[in-house]
Amino acid sequence: MVEATPTKCETSSELPKLKVLNTFTGEKDEFIPSDPHEITWYQCGPTVYSDSHMGHARTYMSFDIMRRIMTDFFGYNVKMVMNITDVDDKIINKSNEAKIPFHEIAKKYEGEFFDDMR
Repeated sequence: MVEATPTKCETSSELPKLKVLNTFTGEKDEFIPSDPHEITWYQCGPTVYSDSHMGHARTYMSFDIMRRIMTDFFGYNVKMVMNITDVDDKIINKSNEAKIPFHEIAKKYEGEFFDDMR
C-alpha cells in the first residue's frame, strides 16, 4: 500500500514521505530506497495459458499507478521489469489437448495479454 498527500508540496523543498505497509509488522514504514534517485522494481507477471481477466487488469493497473506516483510525484527513475511464465504445466497440458506446440499457446496468450493491458 502506498500513501502520500494528494498534491505536490509547492511551498517546501521537501516532499512528503512515501510510506508502504509492512505486512510483517502491520505498520506503515517510510520508503527509503538504497539509491535515492533510482528504483529497480521486479514484478511477477502472468502465466500465459488462457485469456486475461479482471484480476490481471486490477493487478497491473495498481502497479502502474504506484509506478506513476513514484515517477511523477516523487521524481524517482523507476526501472520496472515483469516476467512472463511461458513454460508451465498448465501451458503444456493445454498444448497437449490442442495438439500444438506449447510455445504457440504461450505466444498467443502473451500477445493477447499485452493487447488487453494496453
